[in-house]
Amino acid sequence: MRNLLRCLPFEEGPKRCFVKVLVCMLVAAWSGCAAPPPPPGPAAWTSLMPAPTKSQQSIAADAWMDVVDISDPLEPEGGGSPSDASRNDLMRSNIGHYIEDGHFFHTVNMLPGSPAPDAYVLQFEFTGFHALREPHPLGFVLAVLTGTLYLWVGGPLLTDDVDYTGTLTVRRADASLVTRTRASLVRRRSLGLYSEGWRHFDPAEERTEVVRQLVTNAVAAVAKIPKRDS
Repeated sequence: MRNLLRCLPFEEGPKRCFVKVLVCMLVAAWSGCAAPPPPPGPAAWTSLMPAPTKSQQSIAADAWMDVVDISDPLEPEGGGSPSDASRNDLMRSNIGHYIEDGHFFHTVNMLPGSPAPDAYVLQFEFTGFHALREPHPLGFVLAVLTGTLYLWVGGPLLTDDVDYTGTLTVRRADASLVTRTRASLVRRRSLGLYSEGWRHFDPAEERTEVVRQLVTNAVAAVAKIPKRDS
């Protein structure tokens, strides 16, 4: 900090010293508080919150998880790279554990395999699958113009852009369609120093809510279908 003060091109004097201190405060506050965290890896972008210990409805049949398809062009991992396959596999595994822990079906298995005739195949597709945190476009400018007052009164410094939009298609083992459900959670908000979630950016709650809606709506629809004769 002392070296930074010496390098600033201001002559000595009360006003000049004040300007030096102000500049240092801005640099320290902005670099320490407003900088977005580094992009997390695939595991962090696919984690889910714990499932309920017991779902309201349960299907007395096996479920088989098909591949998860994520086609959001804004997803931070990009498209067509090996990391995308890893991310999709992790998401499929996490959703499978969520369904299993919630006891939505009798058992949960992963394809490829040999589903029984009365089993259900679950196909998840996400056209929205991103949670981005970026600096607010006016945050630094307003902090400079107000002499850091903007920071301490909670002015917006970061912007969160969250979009999780998915479809769950349920089919029989013979590929006949049973039901299809859709769910979406889109949110854009600005955060200041005192905003909830300021220091910890983890959209797992939003991801889990979309998965929960997809699964519970699908299970409710399946439960209404008459059972096939043996």
